[in-house]
Amino acid sequence: VEFGTSLGIGTCLLRWLNPTARFVTVDNSEFTYLPGNRKVEIGHLAKYQGIDCEYILGESWEYRAEEVDLCFIDADHSYTSVFADSLCAWWNRSYECWAIVWHDYNLRHLGVLEAVHKFLLNKEYKLKSLSDSDTAWITNS
Repeated sequence: VEFGTSLGIGTCLLRWLNPTARFVTVDNSEFTYLPGNRKVEIGHLAKYQGIDCEYILGESWEYRAEEVDLCFIDADHSYTSVFADSLCAWWNRSYECWAIVWHDYNLRHLGVLEAVHKFLLNKEYKLKSLSDSDTAWITNS
């Protein structure tokens, strides 16, 4: 599950990395913009590439599914939204093997940093990241 579709760049990457997975992407907008202020449908680049996934229009923190193996959080970067998305990902996670991934985990997006740190306060999972990446994650494996 991807929270935050926008142009669909992440959608493409996630699908290409796992072409057999059931894949859902959730966004609360029907449209976004290309450079030059050209209005396009959400997921424009992924749809142009023929990416097979289910596009959901709605608030990411309201999405409910059972047994989500991977939740990639890259929607609204505010503290409130990231925290709500993190809780939703936690509730939706698989019992066997799962990962929650946050994009834009950096000093330019303080809302993401603060929400992730608060979310993890009472969790026994250590946040992982690479030194040259803006992505952080937790997993049970």
